[in-house]
Amino acid sequence: MDDDSSSSASEVRRLQTRLLLFLLGLTLAVFAAVSGHEFVNYDDGANIYANPHVQSLGWEQIRWMFTDTTYARRYMPLGWLSYAIDCQLFGLTPSAFHIGNLVLHLANAALLFFLLKRLVELAGPSAKDGAAQAAPVWCAAVGALFWAVHPLRVEPVAWASGRIYCLVFFCTALWLLAWLQAQNPALARRQRKLLYGLSVFFYLVSLLVYPLALFAPAVLLVLEVYPLRRVGVKISDWWKPASLRLWCYHLPFLAVGAGMIVASLGARVVTDASYRPTTLEDFSFLSRVMQAFYIWAYYAWKPWAPYDLSPSYTTLHAFNPLGWVFLASAALVIVLTAGLLALRRRWPGALALWLCHLALLVPVLGLTEYPHAAADRYSYLHGILWSVGIAGGLRVLWVRQRQACLAGAAVTAASLLFALLAWQQVAVWSDSITLFRSVIAGQSHHPHRARFDELLARCYLRCGLTNEGAASFQNAIYYESRRADRHLYDQGVLARCHVTLGDIFSNQGRLEEGLSQYQAALQADPNSTPALMKIGIALGALHRDTEALKCFEAVLRRDAGHVQAHQNLALLLRQLGREEEALRHVREKQRLTATQ
Repeated sequence: MDDDSSSSASEVRRLQTRLLLFLLGLTLAVFAAVSGHEFVNYDDGANIYANPHVQSLGWEQIRWMFTDTTYARRYMPLGWLSYAIDCQLFGLTPSAFHIGNLVLHLANAALLFFLLKRLVELAGPSAKDGAAQAAPVWCAAVGALFWAVHPLRVEPVAWASGRIYCLVFFCTALWLLAWLQAQNPALARRQRKLLYGLSVFFYLVSLLVYPLALFAPAVLLVLEVYPLRRVGVKISDWWKPASLRLWCYHLPFLAVGAGMIVASLGARVVTDASYRPTTLEDFSFLSRVMQAFYIWAYYAWKPWAPYDLSPSYTTLHAFNPLGWVFLASAALVIVLTAGLLALRRRWPGALALWLCHLALLVPVLGLTEYPHAAADRYSYLHGILWSVGIAGGLRVLWVRQRQACLAGAAVTAASLLFALLAWQQVAVWSDSITLFRSVIAGQSHHPHRARFDELLARCYLRCGLTNEGAASFQNAIYYESRRADRHLYDQGVLARCHVTLGDIFSNQGRLEEGLSQYQAALQADPNSTPALMKIGIALGALHRDTEALKCFEAVLRRDAGHVQAHQNLALLLRQLGREEEALRHVREKQRLTATQ
């Protein structure tokens, strides 16, 4: 009998090895192309290659990482540190960052496999024969495959700046596995305490990378009810003395999470004097609630319909909170929540997953910001839940072998189809021009495409494609001027595009058209000193000296230390024969230059 058990265990281990190698091999094949990708001009500059705070690694940089939130208005010290370490080891080499993301994704797929296997073992009946022992392995492999090759995984892996999402998943999987192992009564008490301490530590590390898993400890409370069954399903069971002792067991996680919220908000308020929260007048309470319902519903159905993927979605920009999409989302969330609560005795696992779904998405509901988007990257950690549901469902069906085989084959077929879609989506992130063309095509004529038209235009200019750049700038101006919510947030797209388009026209000898663009820039942003300066230069080139003189004088009234304005004013005054005034500006320009 012992020989049979040993033989069965050995077969299960071999099966586990083969399935794990298949999982990692297919994942590698889907995402291997990222190793040849470039940095893209979609936050990679701000985060990595143009970020002075990660170009070197010393005490000054480390102090900045842990204390400053003005640079990107988010608290992610270990996230910045991960970028800095890559810069130190490999320099600003795009392939190093992309390969690092891919390696992390492969490690995450393996960790998810073992996490699913452990959860299935806890939820299912104890294994007594070889087939039963193999069940958790098969279920975990199918669930992990669905997550690993899904198109929604592409953005965090193929985008160099997506490193933080891969790291958060890695740390979260580690602390969940450590916590589950700490519940094993077969281990010595000292080992269990050590594992529990490690789980709290890795939870803290995940928050310091990026607080995406802030509400993940809610998963532990759910696990206490199902599958651990240490707390009853009834609400009254939660307040019994034994249950209260279990809640106290989770206090370190709650303390760490609360501390992180205080630290993040405190750092932002203290270090960023310009920070102002979005007011209810700007973004109403009803809009926030309906946005939350939309996001909860979106991540429930989107994994099964991963089409038209993009780094930026426009649904939550200037939306009507009473539109049919939002009303349908609210109805879906409310009906599902009420239905699963009513059926909690019959389907405890489904209710557990739904409650985890609601909790994990709280940090990405966008309740304190406008505009917001249900980004693909936010599903990287949340996607665990669908895999858990798939693995758990297959385990329930395992006793009905035919149904289990059909369900497993259907999910595997869907995963292989999704793998093909993911492989195609990987190519979209190969370079900036390809990425922005894809985004613009997806957004069609939506006004919020303007910032991507501008980004594409600047990429064209860097490649020497001046005519294509000018056309994209004109598109950006057209769509930005039609954006309904410019009064809520204005990123300066209009002024920048008019100025650059004016430069293009001026360089082509189209001086009147250039001047018209500079004047439009000043109209879009009356405080734009660069636009006023450009107007003066254009007027001078058109020999409208008196008007040009007034522009340069206006620049100096705004900024008395503007060196270029002093120089241009000196040249213009000399042309007008006003040598004494010109000499005064020459001397001031020399003084400022020496001082600087």
